[in-house]
Amino acid sequence: MFKNFSRYLTILFILTAVACNVFANDISMRSYALPYNGSLQLTVPDSWQDQIQQPIDQSPPTIAFTAGDEKAFEILLSPMWAYKEDLKIPDLEDIKIIITLAAEEAHAQAVENSVSINEYTNESNSGYYFSATDKAPKPGEFKYMTQGMLRVGELFLIFRILTNDDSASVVADALTMLGEAVHSQK
Repeated sequence: MFKNFSRYLTILFILTAVACNVFANDISMRSYALPYNGSLQLTVPDSWQDQIQQPIDQSPPTIAFTAGDEKAFEILLSPMWAYKEDLKIPDLEDIKIIITLAAEEAHAQAVENSVSINEYTNESNSGYYFSATDKAPKPGEFKYMTQGMLRVGELFLIFRILTNDDSASVVADALTMLGEAVHSQK
């Protein structure tokens, strides 16, 4: 009996190790250099393709995530900081005001009767976002949008998540990625 139990435990251990290894490969840490301001570390699903658009004046980049060749979704992320003396990093109240104004503007084209503001807070990052459905997207445009701003260390991240299907998993994965973002000044 113990001989079979031992074999069972060995098989269970191997299956657990394989499963952990498979799931561990679903996401990976990616680092994005920020001109004169360290880097932004993001935990990104492995299936997402990224492209960095860096302006020639060394101002903050825009990072775009897609599903590759498919036009299933697009996530645009701009990490911002006070790269000029006259710029200040918005505090949480400023972010709420900015996102409220953006939601009001989006509401004019939205299916929803009202566009609600959601607070995002975890141990280190906080901000606000909203979601809206475009009532008349033009050809080539996305139907669903989630947009917001988060404070991440000495950065604030402006983001827009666009999808053509009501893909809660893409939005959830993107919000998790943003919430776990880390600003390293090394």
